[in-house]
Amino acid sequence: MSESGCRVFYGSAIGDDSSWKLRCRDYSKAAEKIPIIDERFGYTSSDTPGAVHYESLILSTTFLLSYLKAPFLVGAIAPSSMFLAKALCRQAEGAQHLIELGAGTGAVTQHLHEKFPETSLVVVERDMLMAAALRRRFGTCTVVADAIQDREDLFKDIPDQSVAVSSLPFRSLPETVAAKISALLKNFLLASPKRRIVQYTYGQRVPFASPHPALTWKRQELILRNVPPAWVWTLQKSTNRP
Repeated sequence: MSESGCRVFYGSAIGDDSSWKLRCRDYSKAAEKIPIIDERFGYTSSDTPGAVHYESLILSTTFLLSYLKAPFLVGAIAPSSMFLAKALCRQAEGAQHLIELGAGTGAVTQHLHEKFPETSLVVVERDMLMAAALRRRFGTCTVVADAIQDREDLFKDIPDQSVAVSSLPFRSLPETVAAKISALLKNFLLASPKRRIVQYTYGQRVPFASPHPALTWKRQELILRNVPPAWVWTLQKSTNRP
């Protein structure tokens, strides 16, 4: 537990590249020394003069480099806009517990944190540097620096009225990875019709094929003020299905 009260768990990324993990640990340690002075994110450092947004710049650069290195794991060239983030929050209304999948730079996390201050929030981000930054920004959440397909434990012993808010690019993920995540989410949803997944896409196709006949996708909103424009979807168990 850090001084801010937020827990961070480090684990493996997709695959088993030990050198990649070592580099991520080095990046995370370096990130702890970055001056935090961006008041838009709710924290400042009086020890550092000036108003250079170091962390904001580093996170933006990290996001772009992650996209260039593995676009199938990132899925977009820019973080979600505030308009898309707010739309995702609208579809998460009523949640007693929130799990955010693929938090990235925290564009959606920020709005979830502000919209649902009394709701427990677990944030999952596989990139170690981004996860370290999320830990510092959001002191009351639980940040998990790991691949979601390896964390079935996050979906156990949680309220029936739990919502997963996902920014994962299912259409571009490796097939085996997407299948594992889909199976995990299927079990999460089938446990209660009160649960749902909120997901966005950049096209009119469903984010991924429904993993069970009782689970139905519903297209909720079109967000034009995003790059590129995005559709917001929900996946939920039909109330008339056993």
